[in-house]
Amino acid sequence: MKTILRNLFYTLKRFRTASVLNLLGLSTAFAAFILIMMKVSYEYNFDTCYPDSDRIAVLNLSVDHHPNELIVLPRPFVEGVIEETPAIECGAFFNCSPNYAELISTDAKQPQYIYEPVTVVSPDFARTLGMAFITGNDEGLRQPGGAIISESQARKLFPKGNAVGSYLYMPENKKLLITGVYKDFPENSQFKNVIYRDIDKQKNKDRWGTQSYYAIIRMKPGINIQTLNEQLKSSHLAENMTIYSESDREVCAMPIRNVYYEANPWIFYKVGDRQHTWLLITIAILTISIAAINLINFSTALTPMRIRSINTQKVLGSPVNQLLPCQPTPHRTNIRNYRHRPYRMVTFTIYRVDSNTHETIQSDRIYAFFFYLSTCNSDIRRHCFAYRYNSRSIPCMVYDFISSGSDAER
Repeated sequence: MKTILRNLFYTLKRFRTASVLNLLGLSTAFAAFILIMMKVSYEYNFDTCYPDSDRIAVLNLSVDHHPNELIVLPRPFVEGVIEETPAIECGAFFNCSPNYAELISTDAKQPQYIYEPVTVVSPDFARTLGMAFITGNDEGLRQPGGAIISESQARKLFPKGNAVGSYLYMPENKKLLITGVYKDFPENSQFKNVIYRDIDKQKNKDRWGTQSYYAIIRMKPGINIQTLNEQLKSSHLAENMTIYSESDREVCAMPIRNVYYEANPWIFYKVGDRQHTWLLITIAILTISIAAINLINFSTALTPMRIRSINTQKVLGSPVNQLLPCQPTPHRTNIRNYRHRPYRMVTFTIYRVDSNTHETIQSDRIYAFFFYLSTCNSDIRRHCFAYRYNSRSIPCMVYDFISSGSDAER
């Protein structure tokens, strides 16, 4: 690890421009990749926050063979389907007004009203979605004047005390009793963190011609969406509705996890595009690929300079375990034992033979310097000079320092 870090710092110092460009390119690529994949995860995991989300579906009425177009339904139709279908464990309906809000105050004596979003729901709404409660329960949805609020709203409206058991005051002497604080829904959910209050038991009770509610249902364990749709097709409740009476109507259901990508709702529901998600994944992969190619290009461009640097270290006697720290060698243990022993610099004096006089003349022009291990172990010496990959033996290195010609003989 020490050798790897040393080589890394040497590369950063020796090739500053290339190293900075590599680091900037990789950092930008990975940052872009993470951001894109966060968006992909947001869309791909839409409506997966509910317990047993594969058992939750949206009740719908297919008109003229358009099952993906989510239609607002009348209350008696929804209640009848939930009651008579054996595959449904429980179900609920809710007011689909997207921007409905009421004036709310937490102080009855000196009210300071603020607008807070409120959604009217049926009693089994929390049970159908499997909502988790921080404190309290959903009994407020089963009694007149009851409500449940989200965790974030509880911190906002009641910063100093417990929200359960408190009242929300509205104009005209109306008030709502808070019976539970539920855990916030994530952003990639169809349902918002609003105040959910009880519905009037008699409101739109027998009005088959109104369109005021969306409906959700929870299937019984072991029931899939195909079995549910087969049971819904046998329902004759659609014949009682006065809406779309001249069209081909069929009761059906869509898994809530498919609503984001496949549904075409009138209002309320959020929708996305599956092709957009795949496009984001493709962009993320291309970003990482381009960064990798850029890194390879810079590394390849630096190869000649790195080789020249390594060759210089070889000539100066640098051992293999410093040049190639990951290269296995038969004498690695011995080299590790001798690593901290003192080194000795040896000067080789080159002699040449004059071709005319045949006299041996000492050459003062050329000197070769080598680091030579101060050990008598011949195996280690052979390993350092002869067995090293792409290395030169001592005679070959001496030959490199002597010019060839008639007046120079080895």
